Amino acid sequence: MPTPDTFDTLSLESQLRTLHLAAILKGYGSVAQEAAEQEWSYIHYLAHLMDQESQRRTRNRLQRRIQAVS
Repeated sequence: MPTPDTFDTLSLESQLRTLHLAAILKGYGSVAQEAAEQEWSYIHYLAHLMDQESQRRTRNRLQRRIQAVS
């Protein structure tokens, strides 16, 4: 039987996939470890994840635009 943490992790990852938050899905674990080590606030942790997601989307949008004019 899965532990509560395992269930939470599976649920979180499923929700991130559903919402198409690929950068957060890819990096939340390592960012959580860094946040714990550096004693970040929850807001700082979330802002860091959202910044990564925003950067990924900006890069993807730029790549699509470049491909469209090629």
